Amino acid sequence: MIASKFLHLQTSTSGNEYVAFESTPASQLHVANGTGTTLSFKHAYNEDGDDFELPDGLAWTFRGITNADQLLVKRADDSTTQVTLKSVEVEL
Repeated sequence: MIASKFLHLQTSTSGNEYVAFESTPASQLHVANGTGTTLSFKHAYNEDGDDFELPDGLAWTFRGITNADQLLVKRADDSTTQVTLKSVEVEL
């Protein structure tokens, strides 16, 4: 059975801190960036690794996860202006 759930996430007020999605079982997370700015993503288990930048107006599906909270996000420009990201989580 496939279940879908909409998740929302607001970026950090400090601008340079990553924020995790809520803890929700997920095998993939489809992100549509309509925030007006480029977002930067990291995997929670590899915070020292490279980040993935998703420009405004584009979408990406993150696979190979077991929970949505494994994905961290922040504004790529480190601005303190918060933006809200709306995403779809798909649990398999």
